[in-house]
Amino acid sequence: MPISDQEFKDWLNEDSVIRCILIEAKYYDKTLAIEKTEYFSYQPYEKGSVIYDDCVKEIPSFNTSLDVPEPQNNNMNISASQSFGDIDLTNENGVRDLWLNHAWDGRDIVLKIGDPIWDEADFRVILNGVINDISAPDQNTIKLQIRGVDHLLDIQLQDTLLTTEKAKDKPVPICLGQVFNIEPVLIDAATHRYKVHEGQINDITDVRVNGLTVAGFTKDLVNGEFTLTVTPQGTITCDVQGAIYNAAYITKASDFVKYLIDLHSTINVVTGINTASFSQLDLDAPYQTGVYFDSRENLSNAINQILTSSGAFKVFDRDGLLSVYQFKTGGTPTLSILPDDVLEGKLSLDDRNTPVEEIRVGYQRNYHIQKDGLAASITESNRQLYGLDFQVEKDSDPTVSVAHLLAKKPNMIESDLVLSADALTESTRLLSLHKEIRFKYKLDGYVIPFQLVLGDTVTVFSDRYGLENGVDMVVIGIDESYTSKRVELTLWN
Repeated sequence: MPISDQEFKDWLNEDSVIRCILIEAKYYDKTLAIEKTEYFSYQPYEKGSVIYDDCVKEIPSFNTSLDVPEPQNNNMNISASQSFGDIDLTNENGVRDLWLNHAWDGRDIVLKIGDPIWDEADFRVILNGVINDISAPDQNTIKLQIRGVDHLLDIQLQDTLLTTEKAKDKPVPICLGQVFNIEPVLIDAATHRYKVHEGQINDITDVRVNGLTVAGFTKDLVNGEFTLTVTPQGTITCDVQGAIYNAAYITKASDFVKYLIDLHSTINVVTGINTASFSQLDLDAPYQTGVYFDSRENLSNAINQILTSSGAFKVFDRDGLLSVYQFKTGGTPTLSILPDDVLEGKLSLDDRNTPVEEIRVGYQRNYHIQKDGLAASITESNRQLYGLDFQVEKDSDPTVSVAHLLAKKPNMIESDLVLSADALTESTRLLSLHKEIRFKYKLDGYVIPFQLVLGDTVTVFSDRYGLENGVDMVVIGIDESYTSKRVELTLWN
């Protein structure tokens, strides 16, 4: 009978069990011009049809962390990172020397954990990663350098370059959602043809020359282009409703991420993402969003920018699936950590943040600020509109500064939100997060490994720091060993 999830969890919580790690590593045999798989293990394993070579000398640890917003320091960046060590394999008498001639870089590697007496089907995946390189640090060791699947996003957002004379070697622009006052790319000066997106778009709602609307233009929505029917005399800007994706006009951050993953990465948008997390983000942050990329940009950074406007972050889970989550409190605790679970003296207060009394969120980004060069007949209100980088909404709580005399009013937060109502909602949400004293803790102890992910909530009990009755905290850092129960956590509350 297969091992149930609860039985697996109970097994992980035992101190006396033997933890067997099975590893499957792919490589490309350049001589035979085919992809192959090597199977090896940490602890002997002889069940099943596949033979795992007991040649692993050292298993890496796993570390993932989340940089959380610190508005009091004018830092609203939120991003997750993962790091892995190396896998060391025995190479006595050069039995694996020829491995160095194969191509390992960029190939998949999977780590599974279980008991040596279990069938292989009962082992659970604890890491889906990518091999970065192979080396031989000494005559008796082969080393596989491991990277997370997030490596697949560390590429150029747009590989397709324009070839027309005026725009040669510029990236084809990408327009998602509703954007304001972008400067389109001229692709044919003779016909006054401009491009705003790499494919089909929903609409071009306005085209202006020096701030004045132009009536004479024709839309080519299928190709994301338009053509002026008059010779322009000045700066061309426009407002656009961007990409059509899966036959629909997309406006939410989660759909933008799917679009970029589908069209600009090797990740399968059906099997390579945690769809439940994307659906949850739609519920947590149903904001109308708009973003325009017309220069060289890293794909991972582009996705981070999109998600930050919703207070969200991306991370690859243990199964190698891309997940997206809004950073928030109030989650249902998945684990209780008791005093006996923590090593003596290994719960420490790492940081304490002073509250803020106001949050301002910029929305309706102006992609081409025009402080001069506008037509003389531009109205005063439009002249001001085209000269500002953002419109702004804010929320504040003056009572914060009654207690905290040094409470700050941080700089405006730049966002890709479109509507004032959404910007106000997000400013209120962020204020509720950061108008309280927030603590960051470090904890080193023995808890069930491989169960927590960034953003999870745990309840911590301790006789220190006012935690006697238990306090819920958000997991923002995990450092765990694959061969023991010891886990180091970074927690925020």
